[in-house]
Amino acid sequence: MNGYLKKASIFILLVSTSFIFLDCKNPFTQIGFGDKIDLETPDLSITSHSNGSYVSGTVNLSGTFADDYQGVTVKISFDDGLTFSSVTDVNEDTGTWNYPLDTTSFPDGEKDVVIDITDSAGRVITNRLLLYFDNTPPLVLVNVPLGYDPASFEYNGDVAIKGDATDQFPIDRVEVEILSGATVILSSTANGTNSWTFIFESETYIHGIGEYDFVLTAYDRGGNSSSYL
Repeated sequence: MNGYLKKASIFILLVSTSFIFLDCKNPFTQIGFGDKIDLETPDLSITSHSNGSYVSGTVNLSGTFADDYQGVTVKISFDDGLTFSSVTDVNEDTGTWNYPLDTTSFPDGEKDVVIDITDSAGRVITNRLLLYFDNTPPLVLVNVPLGYDPASFEYNGDVAIKGDATDQFPIDRVEVEILSGATVILSSTANGTNSWTFIFESETYIHGIGEYDFVLTAYDRGGNSSSYL
């Protein structure tokens, strides 16, 4: 008789346990496992700029990220990881991040940008980007014709103009404009950068006598410019 009661009790216990499992969609949720566990390492990329880019003024650093679980944080550093600022524009629906950067808040020079992404499990992935901050315009000089003054000198045929351009960073180009009053009769690019030359074939563009202004503008790789008139 006692054996029969023990078997009946075990049967009732098993049936009761079965109802507990049937009553719950995920029984492990009830004991703290949750519906999802963060198992994968996050990933982050920088798409707005490439290594070695020259930047000036305010620019937007942006990119993409991926993780199997929501709740990532993104931080950025401009002192090789000594201090970090939070990236607040992080869109987990689109997997994108954006950071507006005012380069004028920093001195000109090379910057090793460090970007960290941390997932909900505390895993950290680091990405780096080398940028050059350049907010100082270049200097452009005209050496030949020396002391050029349209009111004092007369030219015909080909006019040779030579000069230099200097900057902390490489010169991108030197542009030449020739104006008659407010009218631009020629816009071109000089040959060379730090040392540049330009040959103006005056007979091709000018017929007769007149006064013309030569405007030389040097551009650096950060987009800064200065002109010599």
